[in-house]
Amino acid sequence: MARPDAFIARTFGPEQNQAWDAMMRKHALSRTIVPKWDDLAGWTPHEIGLFRGEELIGGLTYAVRRIPMLPVSLGRISRVMIGPARHSEMLEALLGEVERFSKLRLVVETELRLRIPGDDAVDGFEYHRDLERLVADFGYRALSKIDTTYLVAIDRDDETLLKGFESKARNSIRKALKSGALVRTSDDASLIESFYDSYVKMSTRKKAPLTPKTLVVQGLKPAIDLGYAELYTESYDGKISNMVVIDALGIPYYALGTRTEANVKGEVHGAAQVLHYEIMKRMRDRGKKFYDLGGCEGPVPIEGHPNFGVWRFKYNFGGAFVRFLPYYRKTRGPTREVLDAVHKIRGDYL
Repeated sequence: MARPDAFIARTFGPEQNQAWDAMMRKHALSRTIVPKWDDLAGWTPHEIGLFRGEELIGGLTYAVRRIPMLPVSLGRISRVMIGPARHSEMLEALLGEVERFSKLRLVVETELRLRIPGDDAVDGFEYHRDLERLVADFGYRALSKIDTTYLVAIDRDDETLLKGFESKARNSIRKALKSGALVRTSDDASLIESFYDSYVKMSTRKKAPLTPKTLVVQGLKPAIDLGYAELYTESYDGKISNMVVIDALGIPYYALGTRTEANVKGEVHGAAQVLHYEIMKRMRDRGKKFYDLGGCEGPVPIEGHPNFGVWRFKYNFGGAFVRFLPYYRKTRGPTREVLDAVHKIRGDYL
């Protein structure tokens, strides 16, 4: 007989969608934008819930995509919700169910993304060492792909939060507030189209990679409608200057941002620092502890780097530089040796 506090992982049907939604909204490791983008890229999501008794307390999203002309599939885990205690036990139960599911669906390869700090730059994630050992025991190998970011601690009062920023950011924020900066969130669908138009022009100016319109418009609108993602605007006298989209679940995550044409042309003042400062305060008031600035190239910006401006902008918020646990991959079945050889040749593994 299973212990009363034992964890059971299993897939579930529509009858538990409400419970899944409620858990996603409050879980500290939840997120929505990247999993949604996987859906739009042709991956079919399957929710695996983690139960204690009949209570849903965690879970993961296992997206699967069939390989054309073959009877086998690829798998991708881009959302894992475990903790706040017994992280390893929870993940062990979930990965066990992933193995069972993979055998049924003939999944020959699974990618695992744990957006969990893999160093000790911030307190509260020391369990990453146990998770690294566990995923290795399950046969997952670390990939060379490692995401990095700045995590800003936001569980502090307004003035202390502001003092943690570099002087350039502080001065920009104070100036913007004196100029009447208004920051608000909007669920106006037309603004998403406007956001994308400005984003395309900004990416063209900077010769930066462009996120496809399908992902931004079709991907973000339902997430914003549900409150999983949020669109924020910074405006002066009714004119929008800057816009930002964040993943509002788990650790709030800065996904995309852009200046408007009015800002670029000098028709309206703008200081995106105030936009993020106000978002941080709102997230803090909801009980969030950190704000994820969405990625960076390294600890300190390097002048002359193609992305130096954005990199320095994020650096000026004084966040801790964080390396997340690497991406992991597990291969299975009779094609395992071939798949591993291909990944080695490509330099995928650490």
